[in-house]
Amino acid sequence: MATYAPDPPRISPERFASIPSDDRWRVELADGRLVREPRPAALHGVVVAHVYDLLRAHVEVHGLGRVVLETGFLLPGARDTVRGPDVGFIGGDRLPTTVPRTGWWELAPTLAVEVVSPRDQWNTVQGKVADYLTAGSSVVWVLDPVGLRVLVYEAGGAVRSLGRDDHLDGGAALPGFRVQVADLLRVD
Repeated sequence: MATYAPDPPRISPERFASIPSDDRWRVELADGRLVREPRPAALHGVVVAHVYDLLRAHVEVHGLGRVVLETGFLLPGARDTVRGPDVGFIGGDRLPTTVPRTGWWELAPTLAVEVVSPRDQWNTVQGKVADYLTAGSSVVWVLDPVGLRVLVYEAGGAVRSLGRDDHLDGGAALPGFRVQVADLLRVD
């Protein structure tokens, strides 16, 4: 469950960058407010690693861009917001020629993947989805490994719910990618 500090003062992305890390929490900046979440449990980590491997293999074979893990993105159009999707894909058409040595990419990932845990609050997840789409992401996948489903949020407002026997495809954001939901959320 994400928690907000009581009456948190708003801070800038520059100030956020200077805050020391704490290995017990994952921290993002949303509308100038610190948002912290407990470190994910084992199931979350296994699913994230599997999704990263699948996407990275596809992206590398087809030369489509870059796949990253828990990388911060300073989202344009979202006031003082730095989000770090569990897995992100930046398509070659928007991939900067250099990797920032400090700070974050100042763009939205083409595809953001969020893996939910049972303790996550849906309003927090929905806030992340809205931030990515408002900032220019083409699609956001919300993976629910316990419920064996994937919610696909597309720019323009379309939302699809896929069950374990359905197939998830990358659409225009990730051409040629296709996997059965049960295989995507496989943890063995």
